[in-house]
Amino acid sequence: MTERQWIEIHLPLSGSLLEVFSALLFAEGAEGLEEKEDEIIVYFPRQSWNNDIKFSLMDKMKQIRPDFDRQEFEERLIREENWNEAWKENFKTFHLTEQIVIAPEWEKYKPGISETLITISPKMAFGTGHHETTRLILELMEEHLQKGMSVLDAGTGSGILAIYAAKRGAHPVAAFDTDPLAIENLYENAELNGVKDQVNAILGTLDKVPKQHFDLIIANINRNVLLDLAVSFAEYQGRNGILLLSGILNSDVETIKESYKNAHYHLIGQKNKNEWQALIFRWTGNG
Repeated sequence: MTERQWIEIHLPLSGSLLEVFSALLFAEGAEGLEEKEDEIIVYFPRQSWNNDIKFSLMDKMKQIRPDFDRQEFEERLIREENWNEAWKENFKTFHLTEQIVIAPEWEKYKPGISETLITISPKMAFGTGHHETTRLILELMEEHLQKGMSVLDAGTGSGILAIYAAKRGAHPVAAFDTDPLAIENLYENAELNGVKDQVNAILGTLDKVPKQHFDLIIANINRNVLLDLAVSFAEYQGRNGILLLSGILNSDVETIKESYKNAHYHLIGQKNKNEWQALIFRWTGNG
C-alpha cells in the first residue's frame, strides 16, 4: 500500500482567532490540526492540496489578522510515518465529556464506573475526538443512544462513533467508509476496544450496506455528502428512528434542514460549538 504524504502548514493563530479559522480550514479540506501555544499546524492530503487552496487560506488569514505577512505561511511535505511519531508526543488521554474518555493505545487509563473508555490508534486523517464536530455528535449519542438499538455509522473514519455505540450495548452496529485506510483503522481500534465482532465494517458507499432499518443513524461528514445522502438515509431509517448529523458549518444549517425536510425528516433539536452545528432529526415515514 502506498504511504500517504501530507502538506504541513504552520499558521500563527491562537485563541478566538483559531476558533474562527479552524472551521474554514476543515471546510477547505484539512484533515488534521495540532494546536501549539502560539500557532497551529494544519495537515492537508498532498493529492488535494493546490495553489487555489493556498491562496484562499492566505486571503482569509489576511482578513482575520491584517498584520499577517504571506512570508509567515510555511508549508512542507511530510510522510505519514513522521506525522504519526510526532502525534504520539502530543496526544494524551482526555475527557471528551464527563463520561466519555479517549485514550491513545500507548497510555493506560482505568475508567470510573460511569465512564466509557475508547482506546484508539490515531492516524492522521481520522478522528481522535478533539474536533468540535466529533464532540458534538458523541454528546448527542450520550443523550439518544439506548442499549439494543441498531446503529449505522456513516463515514466512520477511525470508528470512534461505532465503537462507542457497541460499547454502550447497541446491536447490530454497521459502519461504512469509502477509504480503505479508514476501514483498516476501524478494525484496529475495534479490536483495541474488544468490540471487533460487534461492528460490521463495510468498505464503500451507503449502497454497499445490506438493507435494513436502523434505529439510529449517525453521520459526521461534510456538507455536500450530507446533502447527497438525505434521501438514501431515509431508506435505511427505521420508523421514528433518530438521525444525528454533524460536520455542519453555521452557514450551511438552513440548507441541510431543508434537504432533510424534503426527505421526510423532522428536526427535533440542534446543538452548536463555535462555528459548527449538529442536528437531530426523527424520521416518521413518507407523509
